[in-house]
Amino acid sequence: MASSKIPRNLPLILDKLMLENNKINFSNMSYLAGIQHVKELYLSKNYYYWNPCETDFTIGNGTFSLLNNLKVLMLAYNNLTQLLKGNSFRNAQTTYELKNLSVLNIGTNLIVRSDSPIFSKFSNSSLK
Repeated sequence: MASSKIPRNLPLILDKLMLENNKINFSNMSYLAGIQHVKELYLSKNYYYWNPCETDFTIGNGTFSLLNNLKVLMLAYNNLTQLLKGNSFRNAQTTYELKNLSVLNIGTNLIVRSDSPIFSKFSNSSLK
């Protein structure tokens, strides 16, 4: 059965968190603050099949800002509609704090354009 919430009391030493194929709508991602050591976060296909296409997918501002060790962030298939508007990348500072990020998957979303230099931070890195 698909879950709509992030589990509470996650181990602090967690390296990889896979929450794909659930019904998590990301309205309350505060539980992520407790897993600051996580290196891989898989959140794909959470709000894709459960979200009507006319509804914007929203992740709270600063959601990933405390995850300084994050190397892999998978957000594919979530009906993301824009970068820097209506999702976690609204505040460009959020991605600048992800200094170790090397893989960001936002594929198969509904992003048409981005009005931000969000990817300029990664121009000299190995971001895939």
